[in-house]
Amino acid sequence: MEVAYYIGHSIKMTGKAKRGLGTVRQDVNVSIEGGAKTEIKGVPDLSLIPKVIEYEVQRQLNLLAIRDELIKRGVREDWFVKDFVDVTDIFSSTKSNLIKKVLDGSGKVIAIKTPGLRGILGKEVQPNRRFGTELADRVRVWTSLSGLIHSDELPGYGITAEEVSKVSSRLGVDSFILLAGTSDRDLVDAVDVIIDRIREALHGVPEETRAANPDGTTRFMRPRPGAARMYPETDLRPIRITEDMLTRAKALVPEPSSPGWVGISAMA
Repeated sequence: MEVAYYIGHSIKMTGKAKRGLGTVRQDVNVSIEGGAKTEIKGVPDLSLIPKVIEYEVQRQLNLLAIRDELIKRGVREDWFVKDFVDVTDIFSSTKSNLIKKVLDGSGKVIAIKTPGLRGILGKEVQPNRRFGTELADRVRVWTSLSGLIHSDELPGYGITAEEVSKVSSRLGVDSFILLAGTSDRDLVDAVDVIIDRIREALHGVPEETRAANPDGTTRFMRPRPGAARMYPETDLRPIRITEDMLTRAKALVPEPSSPGWVGISAMA
């Protein structure tokens, strides 16, 4: 955070920087031992940086704990297949407004088996964000669906214990995910990304690019690019730094600032 303040203040002293909240954003890379490099984009308020880092460390530690618990339970990747069961009929008379809205639009409700994940889907990885939220983030990014409902939070959302029991009996498992939508393509795509993310959980922390939320938590944006995506800037020719350039640059260094600048929020 202090480094970001120094950089921002130095830029402001040139008199050529835009002003206002959000005109300068900080990207933060976080990794821990046993975790993975996570790039968090666009932290708008520099005073939020410590909390973003703290919550990301917390998220990675919890994901590692989830991995260890899944291994302890003997859960395997091949337990999770990209398939689903249509359970629309179970909700034909549901009191859930969320489900009713989809069914009134000629949509359907499908269920995905998640064997061995009872208690895991509802495990908190960041404040007010659970492993199920991690899955829902993927769904929202890759499809037009608004999210998902998992068995660890049911009964709820107007879904009754009887409906939960019927779904569980039909699937033959006590842990599952429900998706509701009007687009078959979106539902199939959502199943794919959910299963992929669950399989990743068995390996710990996936490398991701994430966005900062206002409270310091983060949400999935996209996978981190691999080595094949890393390339030099193609629109600019390489610049060779010479001793003469460094000498001229030293003459342009502004006067040192007073300590009173510390605490400026987001360089606004």
